[in-house]
Amino acid sequence: MDWVGNPATVIPSLILIDAWCWTPFMLMVLSAGLLSLPQDPFEAAEIDGASSYKKLIYITIPLLRPLIFVALLFRIIDAFRTFDIIYVITGGGPGHYSETLNIHTYLQGFNFMRISSASTLAIVMLLILIFICTIIVKFYKSLEL
Repeated sequence: MDWVGNPATVIPSLILIDAWCWTPFMLMVLSAGLLSLPQDPFEAAEIDGASSYKKLIYITIPLLRPLIFVALLFRIIDAFRTFDIIYVITGGGPGHYSETLNIHTYLQGFNFMRISSASTLAIVMLLILIFICTIIVKFYKSLEL
């Protein structure tokens, strides 16, 4: 079956490839965070008779929240700027089904020689990413209260 040549399966295929590439990094970051957690709260919860589920919900996840936030922010920024995998595998096709803003900017600038349009699109992409990151940071700060 032609996974990346079929308009119905090209996006799920690219999502699967992206998840395959970035899952090890995210697992490594989260496992390093788990190994660096202090043991005192877990020992206190053990003495109080907390179950494993309660320790996960009330101790582990709140202690990992800053790390999860940073990893999520890195992942969103990287997903927004993904170009290489999409361009190499599909080139934005079939048709324009997998053409992201990055691919469109590249095509405008280098294939059609519309440098001003490509520059404008790059600035728009930057503004969109700044807006998304600002919303995520504000959401995270609201969770800390």
